[in-house]
Amino acid sequence: MNANEVYKLKPISVNSDLWDIVSHLDELTHVRLPDVDPAGRITLHTYTYFDFDGRRTWCLKGLYFDDQPCAIFQSAGREGDDHRAHFITNRQVFIMAMAYLETLNANGYQFDVIDPEVDMPELTNFYGCELVDILAMVAIQDAKYKARYAALEEEKAGDAVIVNEA
Repeated sequence: MNANEVYKLKPISVNSDLWDIVSHLDELTHVRLPDVDPAGRITLHTYTYFDFDGRRTWCLKGLYFDDQPCAIFQSAGREGDDHRAHFITNRQVFIMAMAYLETLNANGYQFDVIDPEVDMPELTNFYGCELVDILAMVAIQDAKYKARYAALEEEKAGDAVIVNEA
């Protein structure tokens, strides 16, 4: 799968949480930013988030600036901290996004940029899992949760609810 194909996936959520961007980019760790982009120019599109066991996760996101995709973010492992990687797909837009957050390093830090049209298995295959497998596990997990929730709702419908107003 290439980066443009990842960007075409339907996101499960879209937000402007800047803390998540900083956690992926070491170059920004010294910067103090608001938690959320007040103008909403920078957005993160979460394509998949899978929770293996309440602690270990697998997540794939896209970074957008002014509605233009510019990077793919990955996180996985315990609290999503065991594996973190990013792939810049549009250098110009990425630099504009970073310039929006701060004036980039005076030493001229160079970002690695990938061609978004080139298939790169490592984009969606990390931390021992492939996106297709994770999506299948998410579907199974969702079905189990829906079935469990339906059973709980059915069980609750037969029970009286007692409210303690003491």
